[in-house]
Amino acid sequence: MKKITFLLVALMATMFCACSSDDDDKDEFYQKQVTATELEAGTATYQMTKGSKTYYLVFDDGALSAYEYKGGKITDRRYYDEYRIEGDSIYLTEKPFMEDVLGGETKHYSLYINMVHWGNKDGDQLLIRGDDVPYMFQTGYYDKSYTSLKLN
Repeated sequence: MKKITFLLVALMATMFCACSSDDDDKDEFYQKQVTATELEAGTATYQMTKGSKTYYLVFDDGALSAYEYKGGKITDRRYYDEYRIEGDSIYLTEKPFMEDVLGGETKHYSLYINMVHWGNKDGDQLLIRGDDVPYMFQTGYYDKSYTSLKLN
């Protein structure tokens, strides 16, 4: 009888320990649309590492700059004269270098953009993907950078 009573007490203690309030506050995966205001807040810089290269996106007053960083220096930079976000799409406009002198054609791109929350407390990631991608523009998951590359 003592063994059964002991087992019942142990079972009840296990039941109460197994149920925690942390389970009620479980953080779930979700995606949400992002606005230009959110992108330009704080450092306005997002980074993604692929192999030995780190790619940066800098959102600044309606314009977007993309940087490639390798070996301790910036190895490439692209400037998109304007961007706008509508729903889950980001539209980029790229004008040719020295358009007035050299001529060229303005290019327009449409990509998917969303903020992804993975269900943890590490922060969200900016997801950008698409088929018609500008030269040197990297798609994937970008983390918010603590370093600002804004020029002003």
